[in-house]
Amino acid sequence: MQRTIGAHGHRMQYAAVDTALLDTALLSRSATATVADARDDARAAPDGGASRLPDTALPDTALPDAFDIALSRAWERATDRSTIEAGRRTQRVEGAALEAGLDSFDLEPKFGSWGGPNTGTCMRTWGFPGDCERGAAGTWALGFGSRDDISPHGLWSLEDCSERCRRCARCRWISLSHAHQQCDWYSSCNTSKLRRMFGAETFKTRLVKPD
Repeated sequence: MQRTIGAHGHRMQYAAVDTALLDTALLSRSATATVADARDDARAAPDGGASRLPDTALPDTALPDAFDIALSRAWERATDRSTIEAGRRTQRVEGAALEAGLDSFDLEPKFGSWGGPNTGTCMRTWGFPGDCERGAAGTWALGFGSRDDISPHGLWSLEDCSERCRRCARCRWISLSHAHQQCDWYSSCNTSKLRRMFGAETFKTRLVKPD
């Protein structure tokens, strides 16, 4: 597959001109140097360049187009040991947290504590965190990016989001969706008119602070 991509990848590009077919006289000195540098980098690799795209992706007499360069660098990054190990660590930690959050989401009853269906959201929140002191609604992103003093491991589940809501003065209701990677909070909610269109059907709503 690598050889096929290397041989034909230049045909798939956004430019109107196939740079691989340009005469070398049209290529600048810096362009020629780019080709030489890329080839020297590959040959200087511990495996002699075997872990990179084949030479067909970097012709000696032509400037490699953006598609070839992107594939070559992507392959280089994909085979880098430190990158691979970092990815494995992320999968182990974040993967386990996400799996637990999904399991919890699936176990959530189909009807809320108010007696009606809990699928959907209370209102649009427009993606902003909101103001816990004076606001009416907001959005918290799921994942490690949401880590703070309240949620040191981030938000992954309805339980995590509920705990964040308890620390937010104006929050009484939450809606969470792993598909949208967000937890919305609200100060009020009309449960008889939960929104269930345009992706809102992937949310589940919960009353966190009863009157």
